[in-house]
Amino acid sequence: MTSDGVYVGLDGLGEFGLSKQQGKILWHHPARYAGLHRPLVLGGDVITEGDKCRRIALRTGDTRWKTEQELDDCVLATGVIIGASAKEIQGRDVATGKLLWKLPLADAGTSYMHMEEQLPVSDGESVWLDRNPVVCVTKGGRERWHRSQPFTGGAVYADSRLVVTTDSTRLLAYTTGALPPLPVTEPEKQALAQRLTSQYEILDDSERKQLLKLTPYAFPLLLARYVEWAKAFDTDRQDKGGMALYTLLTDVPPLLLATCRKEDTDTIVSAWSKMGEKSGWRNTLESILMAKGEPSGYIPVLIQSLRRLPADAREGSSALTAVSHSTHPDAVAFMLEALHDPKAAPAWRKEAFVHLADTGGEEGIRAVRAARHSRAPVKPWFDRINLAKLGKRAILGTKTDSRGRTWILFQDGVLGNYSDLFIVQKDGARWKRPLFTGVWTAATFHHPAPKTFRGIPLARLIATEWIKIFPDDPTIHRDTDGDGLTDLVEARLGTNPNKADTDGDGLSDLVDPCPNAAPRSPDDAEKIVAACIEARFFEENRGVPAILSAPGVKPFEVYGYNPVVLWEAPGHKIPMGELYGGGVNIISFNYPDNAEAKDTAFIRYDRDKKIAHTLIRRYSGGLNGDGIEVTLRKIGDEWFVIELQMRYIS
Repeated sequence: MTSDGVYVGLDGLGEFGLSKQQGKILWHHPARYAGLHRPLVLGGDVITEGDKCRRIALRTGDTRWKTEQELDDCVLATGVIIGASAKEIQGRDVATGKLLWKLPLADAGTSYMHMEEQLPVSDGESVWLDRNPVVCVTKGGRERWHRSQPFTGGAVYADSRLVVTTDSTRLLAYTTGALPPLPVTEPEKQALAQRLTSQYEILDDSERKQLLKLTPYAFPLLLARYVEWAKAFDTDRQDKGGMALYTLLTDVPPLLLATCRKEDTDTIVSAWSKMGEKSGWRNTLESILMAKGEPSGYIPVLIQSLRRLPADAREGSSALTAVSHSTHPDAVAFMLEALHDPKAAPAWRKEAFVHLADTGGEEGIRAVRAARHSRAPVKPWFDRINLAKLGKRAILGTKTDSRGRTWILFQDGVLGNYSDLFIVQKDGARWKRPLFTGVWTAATFHHPAPKTFRGIPLARLIATEWIKIFPDDPTIHRDTDGDGLTDLVEARLGTNPNKADTDGDGLSDLVDPCPNAAPRSPDDAEKIVAACIEARFFEENRGVPAILSAPGVKPFEVYGYNPVVLWEAPGHKIPMGELYGGGVNIISFNYPDNAEAKDTAFIRYDRDKKIAHTLIRRYSGGLNGDGIEVTLRKIGDEWFVIELQMRYIS
């Protein structure tokens, strides 16, 4: 709001001047990022940021002046506007926009990041620019100071004697001076720890960091506060204080970890026991126990807790992570029991499979070796569809053809695209074998949604025409090599429709877990690929095929991905890959620092080549993927995965 009207900036629509009385549009300018920056008001004018910094007369929309380059974080200081370009701070005359001075940014070469929703401030003589680090500059162009995170939160007001800042939960005021030195005597340290933890909610970050130097007094007091906050949050997380509690509960764990000692194990277990079994905030204490606790003091307790969980709640947790990483005899026995029991919780079995070769000695290695998948036929694709449990959205129509047969038209992702159309005939109470029509209906990453099929609009095909076309269409029934996969399915998978066993390994394409790659003796890199696939997807049923590639690796038969893996090699694309974004999983390997692989390097070995790291990536769509760093150990001639760490989720 100015003395001459109202300025409005809207992203995508530009900027507007409105009359104050009627709200009438006085003028409009197209402008990128018009709603991104808060304008500065100067009488009847505004100074805006964006592509350029401009002073605009609100009544007419005329530009009084504009800068030659982009200028951000602009602040007024008695006749001077100060802002930052990419490499320097500039001071300009407010009336004319003329450059008065420029100053190189402090700490050139560091990252200066705009802190959104925080206001740059001025006391009339100096301004502070919301950069990282914060820079204080006089209106005459002299840098007074720069400092990384000088205050907690972002500054919203400053004058010659006071700075006011705010973050999501605190309003803080600063004046000149320094924190008093820490006390020397133990009773004084204990008293200070008591005071700081009791006032933790209102302390600024520098005061909270004082607790790091007050070990061992700080930890039990902080732990008690953590339990207090967790109970309050779990009682009513929708309460008005819910966000403040959440902030405290996520802020304090690093301090807890830094101030605890192994001798605090019993104290942590006692606090953990006071929290409800369903409390998600227990995870923090379980992680601290794993990092610093005495295993004999917490492993038996965590195992008892895991055993008490109902079967449907035995997913991954910090307690399971702590137990699976431990070499304590009780932990190893628990993990061995899970891996030997096919009916145990999948999360337990996977943790056991990943870690026992590292924690369980010879018995652990034998257990992991025995749990690996061996070469065996898989279910044919049509047997992986549970026809009796097709949802209402999956079934697109039920009709009777001209010969009196009942057919269902449905969608399923079993061949890598969830919008694929299938038909199946119902013979009394029995379903016959489904047939793939070769038609799909929804857009994928590379292709728009199809509009027609054989000249028929897709909507009409699905509504009425499919029953006239598909049941006796020779195209969807044709199986040239007689392997049980129709030619349309083989065209999707990239297998040979004229050869029942594409890779010649003795297993029909219909039931081969890796139909375009035969078994062979792998080298170290290939053993690592095989071990990664097995561990990454252990106890998972993805339900859709996957396309696999690894730099410099020739295809060989791999196991452990359910249902089917197809290798993609240079010069040999899998047709299913064209439907990326429809369901098919794309699996690849990268160097573990997440950089693009150089030449064929996707593994980082230690000096004696007994430990290896790689990054396995899985993508099913633009926002459906992950990257997991895999650590492996070589034992004899075999490679065993000993750690999976999520590096990113898309």
